Amino acid sequence: MAGYTVGVDVGGTKILAAVVDEAGAVLARAKYETPASTSDELMEAVVYGIREAIRLSNVGPGEIDAIGLGVPGVVGPAGNCIWAPNCPLTGVPVADLVTAAFGVPAAVGNDVNVGTLGEKAFGAARDYQNVFGMFVGTGIGGGLVIDGKVILGDHCLGAEVGHIIVDAFAALRGDEGGGEFEYYASRLGIERQVRAALAAGRECVLAGKLDGDDDRLKSGALRKALAAGDAVVTEVMDQVAALLGLGCVTVIHLVDPEAIVLGGGVMEACGDYLQPRIEATVQQHVAPGNGQPIRLLRSELGDDAVLLGAVALARGVMVTDTAYPNVSATEFGLVTVDGIRYENDIVIRPDGEVKKRKKKLSRSITGSAHRVSQAEVEYLGRGRPAVLVIGSGHCEQLTLTPEAAAWLEVQQIRVELLPTPQAAAAYTRAAGRKALLLHVTD
Repeated sequence: MAGYTVGVDVGGTKILAAVVDEAGAVLARAKYETPASTSDELMEAVVYGIREAIRLSNVGPGEIDAIGLGVPGVVGPAGNCIWAPNCPLTGVPVADLVTAAFGVPAAVGNDVNVGTLGEKAFGAARDYQNVFGMFVGTGIGGGLVIDGKVILGDHCLGAEVGHIIVDAFAALRGDEGGGEFEYYASRLGIERQVRAALAAGRECVLAGKLDGDDDRLKSGALRKALAAGDAVVTEVMDQVAALLGLGCVTVIHLVDPEAIVLGGGVMEACGDYLQPRIEATVQQHVAPGNGQPIRLLRSELGDDAVLLGAVALARGVMVTDTAYPNVSATEFGLVTVDGIRYENDIVIRPDGEVKKRKKKLSRSITGSAHRVSQAEVEYLGRGRPAVLVIGSGHCEQLTLTPEAAAWLEVQQIRVELLPTPQAAAAYTRAAGRKALLLHVTD
């Protein structure tokens, strides 16, 4: 049976927890309002939401391998929330508290970083290793994934694209917003510009939605105003599209990723209008390159981006402190694991546990233990190793069935199929999370 991971999106207004299988399918969800009072109440709600998602999924607590969380704030590499302006998590050791509650590894990241990782792992950018995410909502958040890993930066401020300066003179004067990108091009920036147009006496279909200072302009209302051809909203959104395009140009000139993923509430609601205009601005202003296509992708995961990114984050840190054994197999019919001799086929699971090989997992399906079945690699793949090393025997008897090879490819688990002596050495040498199947006897 496959292992399961819990992903949690801790937002300023909602907590969304879900149990996810190894293929990225959501088995069950639990959604609650975010308590706005104390950190203790918020963490109690997070823990309750995780328990409720597990209960609804009919998955046993012992089958949960790890828990990942995305939170709206600056997060340190140990999973502690350094600063969270929109919820009471500043200074809270979120990962440690979740691990203490459930007894499994927990990983925590900034919600936009995590959302970018979600799009890379399961969504629009799954075919690329180097990806920048730009999420346009209440503000503008950014995330950078290089070689499949989130880049935090030396001060945990990496990819904070919403805070780049687009109006130097406003910044130097100390104007409201400090000349920052998100002040002009986020949903609040759009609302500010619509309010200014209304104050100047212009007509707009959104006037009734902004009667009070506390009224918020929602992305869905912007979509409807664009569809109705409202002149004010069209003018504002044209300017926003141009600014978002220039933001993408800056990202390309600084990072030059394989792809930029555009997401967030504003893009989800108005992306059909914004996307071609953003692309036109990029093409107009980006420097000449080597001819490779510039890929501006729309988010595929929507509200699940942070949820599934948290799952990917958790899977990437599971038992990173595992002390893997040293393996040697220089003699036929004998393998040594940390000085202990075995005269039978063995496996080493991703948690470092050494076990006798369960040959029946392949023999019952393929008719031979020499043909490794999908069931057997699923058993070895539980716990998400980055690499599975298979020792095919001194005479290279073992082979993978096509189904097993296809499953490993879908799970993005790299396979090294080598003669047993070389496989033992390759396993000992391999870095990161790993698993081993070693054929020792005939």
